[in-house]
Formats: sequence, C-alpha cells, structure tokens
Amino acid sequence: MCTINDIKDWLEKEKGVKLSFGTISNALAGKGNVRSDNLMIIQNAADYLGYKKPPSALRNKDPKLIICILPSFNNDLHYRFFASLQSEATGAGYSTQLFITNETQTEEVEILRNLAAMQKSAIVTVSCLSDSEHYERQSCKVFFIERMVSPQIGAYVGFDYESAGETISKKINRRNASNVLILTDSCDYSPTSDFIRGFDRNITQYQCLELSNCNEFRVLYEFLMKHEMNSIDAVVTSNPHYAALYKSMGDYFDMDAAVFTIAHTSLLQTADETCFNYALAAENIIESIQNGSRLKTAPYLADAPYPVRKAGERRQSKLRILTMSELSVEHFKKIAPIVKKHTGIEYETEFMSNSGFFDAIGKNVPIPHDIIRVDVSMLDFYCDKLYRPLRSFNRSRFLEELSDDFFTVGNVPYVYPFNPAVMVLQYRSDVFDSHYIQQIYYEKHKRKGMKLDLPSSYDDYDSIARFMTGRGDVPVKYGHAVVSGGPYTRANLFTSRLYDKGGSFFTDDGLMLCAEDSQIALTEYLASFNSSPKTTFWVSTPAELYMYTDCAMTVAYSNHSMALSYRRNLFAQTKFAPAPAALTGGGVIGVGRHTKCEEEAYELIELLASDCLAPGFMSLGIYMPLKSLHANTELTRSIPLLKILPQAFKNGLSRNMRQPGSDTPLDVGRIELSVGRAISDAAEGRLTAEQALRSAQRDIIEHGLARGVI
Repeated sequence: MCTINDIKDWLEKEKGVKLSFGTISNALAGKGNVRSDNLMIIQNAADYLGYKKPPSALRNKDPKLIICILPSFNNDLHYRFFASLQSEATGAGYSTQLFITNETQTEEVEILRNLAAMQKSAIVTVSCLSDSEHYERQSCKVFFIERMVSPQIGAYVGFDYESAGETISKKINRRNASNVLILTDSCDYSPTSDFIRGFDRNITQYQCLELSNCNEFRVLYEFLMKHEMNSIDAVVTSNPHYAALYKSMGDYFDMDAAVFTIAHTSLLQTADETCFNYALAAENIIESIQNGSRLKTAPYLADAPYPVRKAGERRQSKLRILTMSELSVEHFKKIAPIVKKHTGIEYETEFMSNSGFFDAIGKNVPIPHDIIRVDVSMLDFYCDKLYRPLRSFNRSRFLEELSDDFFTVGNVPYVYPFNPAVMVLQYRSDVFDSHYIQQIYYEKHKRKGMKLDLPSSYDDYDSIARFMTGRGDVPVKYGHAVVSGGPYTRANLFTSRLYDKGGSFFTDDGLMLCAEDSQIALTEYLASFNSSPKTTFWVSTPAELYMYTDCAMTVAYSNHSMALSYRRNLFAQTKFAPAPAALTGGGVIGVGRHTKCEEEAYELIELLASDCLAPGFMSLGIYMPLKSLHANTELTRSIPLLKILPQAFKNGLSRNMRQPGSDTPLDVGRIELSVGRAISDAAEGRLTAEQALRSAQRDIIEHGLARGVI
C-alpha cells in the first residue's frame, strides 16, 4: 500500500516539490501548521497514489490486534486454545497474530522487543520467561495462559494447579498407593511448582521425574529401565501429553499403574472432571479486552482429576499413531471418524518433537507405536529402526511422477505417502496479469530485457520481490511473504536457493557449507527475509496470508497451500506454479516395527492409502497422490493446485543426502536442524552469513553426521 515516504518521493521526482516526512504526515493527519498550498499538493498526491490512512489512525490507536505468543504447537492445549481465541477474536472484529518462541527465552525477549512499538489491544501468552520486565514495556493488556509470570502485570487464565495437585493426592491416598511417580515440566514454571505444592499437602513420599519436549521419550524410557516397572502404583502429571506418553509405554511394557492427569475438553466425559474449556476461556478474554471487565475464571476450573487409566487396566483396542508433524496431528484427528466407520478401528494420535525423536532414536529407545508418520527425508536413514515392510504393494496406483523415495528403501516397500508435498510458487494472478504493473516493471528493467513473468529462478524471484515490496517503483506495494517458521523451513528455503545456483552441501573433500555459492545463497535468503513486509513465523501461515493482506507471492510447500486452493471461491485470484529448484517433502506412513497390533495396523495403512477415501480426504486438506484422484475432473477443476502437482513432483529435488563416493544415507533431519538453527541465528542478527555456515559445518561434523573439515 502507498506510504508517506512514497508520497514524499513521488512529489520530489514528479513535481519537483520537496517536503519533509513530518509535513506530509501532519497534513494527512490534519495536525500541525501546514500551509494551505502544501495541503492541496499533498492531498492531490495522496488521492492520485491511492493513499489510505493506516489502521492505527483510523481506529484511534485501538488497532483491534491481539498478539498470541506460544512456546510451540506441540501441546494440544496450546493448539486448541489458539484456535478458539482466533475464532472468538474474529467474531468480535479483532485480528490475531501468532508468534512461536520454541520454548526459548531469547526468542521470546526478541519478539517482545519488536512488539513494544506496535499498537495492539492485548497480548495473550504462554510465557517461558521468569520475570515480567519485557511485558511491563507493552502498552496493552496482558493475559498469562497457564504460566503466571506476574499478577501485577497481567491476568491469569488456566487451572488452579495447586488445588488440582491437592485433589489428586487425596484421591491417591484413598487408594493406599505406596510408590507414586510424578512426571513434571520444568519446575521453573508456575503450573509445576503450584501442582507440587498442592500435592505435598497429602503425600510427601514420591519420585519426581522432570521431562521436556526435547527428551521426554528417552528420559522416561531410561527411568523405567532402571526401576522395577510394576512396582509403581500410580503415575501423576499435570501435563496430559506426558500421561499419554506413559500410557503408550505402559501398553508396550505391560505396566499396570493407574495414571492421573488433568483433562482437556476433548477428554471430557463427566461434569466433575478437571477440564479446560478453551472456547469459554477465549470468550472471557475477548469480553475482558472489549469491555475492560474483570476476567472470569471459575467456569473453566474444576477440582477432580481425570483417570487416564485405571489400575490393572490393560491395553485397549485403540491403535496408536505417532507423528512429528503438527499439521498431521490435526489431519489424523479429522479422518478418525471415517476410519472408524469403514473398519471399526479406533486410534489415538500422539505428537513427538523432532528433537525428542532424535534424542530417543539416537539412544536406541524402541518406538512402540503401531503407525508412524515421519517426513520423507527421514525414511532413508531411519527406516530399519521404525518400520516393518508392507505386506502388499501396488505402485501403479500412485502418480508415476512421484519419486520412489516415498515408498521404498533399498527396493523394499515400507511406507505409503501421506500428504506428500513439493515447493510451489503461490501468487496473485491479478497482480502479475496487470498491464499497468507489467509496464512499470518493463520500463524499470528494459535494459536487461526483463518482463514481469513468473520467476523461473530465485534471481528472478528476488528482482520481482524488490519491485513489489517497493522502493518508489509501484504506487501500491504488494510485497511478498517469507516463511521464517522453524529451523527445518529455513534450512529448506536456503537449500532450494543453493541448488538453484548449482551448488551442493558437499565437494569431493566432504561437507563444504562455507563455499562461495553457499554464502551467496544464504546472503540472498537473508536479504529476502529482511526486505519482506509480510514475514511470517508460523509455517502454515503463507496459505492464510491472502485472507488478510495483499501479498503478491510466496514460496511454500504444497501441503500448506492445499487448503487455500480448495477454497478457490474465496481466493479466486490466487494461482500456483512450480517454484524454482523445488524440494520435495511431506509425510510417509508405515506400520511400526514394535507394534503389538500387527493385523489392525496393516489394515489401517491399506485403508489410508486406498482410492475410495482419497476424494473425501481432499475435502479435509489431505492429499493422497493417486492416479484416480487426478483423473477426477470435478476435483481438479475445483482444486487448481492439483493440476500442477504431477509436473512439480517430477521436477522436485530429493532432500536425501550421501557423502561423495558412498551409498550410506546421511541423517538429513539432524543436518537440516543444524543448518536451520544457524540460519535462525543469522536471521536474528547474532551471526553473519559466513559465521552461520561455519557454525553449522562445525556442529554437523562434531556430531558425526558427515565428514569434512572444521
């Protein structure tokens, strides 16, 4: 959109009139002592260029923007709460913006520093900070979800953990349990310390095991290996994720301790269970923001624990699905009713962070789940530790253009693709087809013979991005979006740029991330990231950007763009094309190596990969690359993205890696994690591009992930 600087530059270039930024700003805001002749000149220029007052001016410093800060989407509570908050906020006329801290204090501090100057109505946060200094600087209401940082700064929304701990301990006392295990988050956070304080009122003799998203699976497994498993009478936790984790291991090792935790609304069965009513909490927050009323808390607090499993209860018939993808967690939940209808099979979906997965699998901890979904890039290295071979396999039902990487390892079929993806260019056709914008672009670049076409390389992409983002070139600034997401997203975008330049991670001498083409690729990625006014921190947001912005283009994985393509009636101007040097990604699913429900697991796998359910899955945003799906003209007409996927997959570049001269697969997931973390340091100004690449090179070699010179 047109800005004050655009008006200033246009007046100087086209009219020869030099006016200060302050003069133009005062004239447009109706403030200050601006001469009448200048007022007329400025207003005419603003009308000609299509200037509109920013939202903050129109709303009298009440932008109706709610900031939500979460540690991650790994926790089901966090996901469900944000979904409810976003729904309630939209209904009340507010917009929401989400930031992810990855449970890192430095990232949260950096987010808050950037937010300090932004006008906003409220901040709703699950904070990992230990003090309130940076929240005190925010000129808005603050709501602390689950973790109280300071009652003087903001209102608390969540359980009364102290009361819950006391109630659970009373219930265990009545059972005469003598060997109690408590699974906790970090004691630095108020829910854990409050819960333990309440529990201590009735029971003081127990074992306490502190877990985290990065190591919970391995730490719990090693603890159980060292102790007499069946000597534990009761397992207690205030984190339902840990309760589900223990239950999975309990089923695998035939442990029969009773498990107690706090229920979420999704587990609600009776009125007296402790539960968190997400919708009601969000409704109360929005009401408090709107009316300035005191926050209501009682309706979503209760005082009785939810028994996940009763003592002596053995494994139920439900299968267990494990995934490292937040997006696929929701997908599996959506299709559960369909699966139950066709087979009678029920399952539960559990999430494990990539860090937790690497931590567990690196120490040879068995993954006991029946069905496992991983990113296709992990299959090559981890297949023998995770999967059993498929019993029957018909490759001819799937797209020929899809790589065998999505099915086989060493010519043995182990998995089926589940919502596979390839990088695509997502763009607005009305912008690229505009004769006016094409003419301006041509006049600016005619010496180079360049026209405004869809970019076929990242050099083209960056040229168009600079033009669209605005340096006085286009009266209306469309901008572009850069996905800054997590480390894997950043690593993939860098890798795509590197491959586009003909570069590689390796030379004949081994890993060589510090080569000139790598430094150029990262420098250009960082420049694109820093110039984008539409940078997003949530990996699935690019598809949603078009709901709220006039973004001209972005590069995103097709599985995150699928929902947007399906709603073409809402986003008719959004089109798709192959991206430069597009990488492949997305998921694969197979039967877990350590499953104890082999028959049901194979039945479920075959159902998920069947032709009959694929069209229904598409309506839920889940893509299965079957020939029958692409032959369905009604679907391809209603979902434009489907038309380009066969060619995009055919040209897609695999992320599998080999050391030069070796056939042994490398651990791509951990390599990408190292690269992505280093890029994050560079994007946030802590390292230069060269320093970041050297840091990644050192980390990869020191951990034995590849050979090379530090």
